[in-house]
Amino acid sequence: MHNLSFFRKRILFLGNFIKLQRPEILNLSDIKTIITKFRLLYFLVEPKNQKQHQTLINLGFSPTQPFIPSRTITIDLTPSQKEIYQKFKKDCRYSIRKSASLAVKKTRQLSSFRTTWKKAVGLKRYIPSLSDLIQLKKAFGSQSLFLFNQELGAGAIFLVADNTCYYWYAFTAQKGRQKLIQYQIIWQGMLWAKKKKCKTFDFEGIYDKRFPNKSWLGFTHFKRSFNGKEVEYPQSVRRINIFWWVKQ
Repeated sequence: MHNLSFFRKRILFLGNFIKLQRPEILNLSDIKTIITKFRLLYFLVEPKNQKQHQTLINLGFSPTQPFIPSRTITIDLTPSQKEIYQKFKKDCRYSIRKSASLAVKKTRQLSSFRTTWKKAVGLKRYIPSLSDLIQLKKAFGSQSLFLFNQELGAGAIFLVADNTCYYWYAFTAQKGRQKLIQYQIIWQGMLWAKKKKCKTFDFEGIYDKRFPNKSWLGFTHFKRSFNGKEVEYPQSVRRINIFWWVKQ
């Protein structure tokens, strides 16, 4: 299956939920193999490009709401550190300089990290459980970075896969925003990713007018200050109760 990776969850008595996320290569044999190997209740695919999207539509998949951000911003990490910095917008460069003296530390104390996160956002946003954070750290190991400042209530999680660093989760309390610490956290995350030989930094989502969600507007304004390349992905597609190609 061209080394395809996908998420699978078994639902008792019903079958499997499978999510295939932006595969580099997708063809008919891949789809057939997945469908015939598993008893599928729900098959969701996040196409990487328009060609994949059309192939799936032709197979009878239907458009659906995305499970992951459908539009994002990426930063090319291959230039020098100075060149990357100089491409940021003026207010972004100012904010990084202004926050340079603030302590942004790498931590393995996930309990303290989560407690700081919870205090920063309260009940307004979803926070993964401590066990989920532990499993995330275990899965990615040295390819993960947890940065935070406990006093200012700010932090972020960065994950690396396939030469790309993902800005996975982030939080900033009001005190931290006033100090502009979120800019410093991202900058330190980028520098770490560059040391890891990553070629791309992915902000993991901005506002997409195709699927309007006003809660993304503030994040989008902030992320755009880093002046990266905006990338738009095709709409997600799904099939429910797929039993064709399965021998009864």
